[in-house]
Amino acid sequence: MKLLQWMTCSTRPMTLRELEDAIGTRPEKFTVDKNDRPFPKLLRSAGGPIVETVGEDTMVFVHFSARE
Repeated sequence: MKLLQWMTCSTRPMTLRELEDAIGTRPEKFTVDKNDRPFPKLLRSAGGPIVETVGEDTMVFVHFSARE
């Protein structure tokens, strides 16, 4: 769910690294918890059929309507 929320609110396509950092961020501590960062393979599969990886590491919605 966090993956889709970050991708939907982003003004541009995000890289796997950016998504890992965003999902692993703990606002109450103002830190990124490296133990709570998902693996790239998990992120690639978490979006299901509406998210795909472009190039090496950029995550995008398959179609603009998925974002809406």
